[in-house]
Amino acid sequence: MASVRRCARCSNGCATRDVLKLLERSRVWRYSESVRSSKSIARSAPPLYEADYYAWVRDQVHALRAGRLSDLDGENVAEELEDLVKAVRRELQSRLELILSHLLKWAYQPDRRSSSWENTIDEQRRRVSDLIDKNTSLKSCLDEVADDAYRYARGSAGNDMGLGPRAWRRHFPSASPWSLSQILNTSFLPETRPN
Repeated sequence: MASVRRCARCSNGCATRDVLKLLERSRVWRYSESVRSSKSIARSAPPLYEADYYAWVRDQVHALRAGRLSDLDGENVAEELEDLVKAVRRELQSRLELILSHLLKWAYQPDRRSSSWENTIDEQRRRVSDLIDKNTSLKSCLDEVADDAYRYARGSAGNDMGLGPRAWRRHFPSASPWSLSQILNTSFLPETRPN
């Protein structure tokens, strides 16, 4: 026999208990309970990866360190590692974009040059250097990332200079006028507009 349900209003039970006993015996009650039960299974808590990312990461780290590879959530771990690779590449591109947009402004607006621009260029070069030192395999994609960064740097510099897209597309070269070694050289600043 099913357990006796208690009234929601009191802990001792009451007349409601008797009604519940009758309902528990009925086919309708048993069917509705099984439907409710199956829905709760279907609505069970999401996997830890979705419910509590921080706890999931900690669990994965503990499993890795303990050598319990069978406890790993392999698909999601692989996805997260791929995202980390993309994030490092995005950081490199973002820093190169800042360098390039400031070099463009430096070259095309000599009357507006400032120590702030120079400091930004210098800081970003140092950060790129640190990033590459800590992730030496980035060297293999540096040219490609710099090309992508330049495409965005043109728009960024153009916006900062008050140019619309058509104007900055005409104004700036379509490919970087500077070599990668110039872009990263801490002593390089263009003195004139590129040809």
